[in-house]
Amino acid sequence: GGACFVLEFPLMTNPVSDSSVTPATTESLTTAPQPAAGPAHILVLDDEKPIAEMLAEMLSLLGHTPTLCHAAPHALELLEKHPFDLILSDIRMPIMDGKKFYQALKQQQPSLAERVIFLTGDTVNEDTRSFLEATGNRHLGKPFRLATVEEAVTQALSAAPHNAPPRQEPSGAAFTPGQLA
Repeated sequence: GGACFVLEFPLMTNPVSDSSVTPATTESLTTAPQPAAGPAHILVLDDEKPIAEMLAEMLSLLGHTPTLCHAAPHALELLEKHPFDLILSDIRMPIMDGKKFYQALKQQQPSLAERVIFLTGDTVNEDTRSFLEATGNRHLGKPFRLATVEEAVTQALSAAPHNAPPRQEPSGAAFTPGQLA
């Protein structure tokens, strides 16, 4: 159990003085990089709120718009009402686990089921490995690294099926991307 965090800081031999920061360099320091596959609306499904929030922060840093959900049945309801480009889903969750969520999603939106990245800290378990192999979907092992998340998301978005229905923006002001329970 637990989590591992690795922080890497670059060494600076010549500190930058405040006078050397110009408006152009300030903008480049604060502007988030644009994702290679374009900004995407991504559903993050994980019953552990700190993990979901950490992933949402990573996705935001990568230029995407994450929406958090902490229960699979609620995620299925949300998917009926709002379009998403990609889903990051934990496998082990109470009430409805990631496997049952995936099966229900395949019935509801088969093309979106192909764009689920599974999250797990249990790739040693034979049942988990068999499930991941059977789906053919990507997975991310916990703990996450920003570069690994970026690579998986970029690959999943660029491999989106050509027969997927075009993404439609929600109409009206009824839906604002962000955190949902």
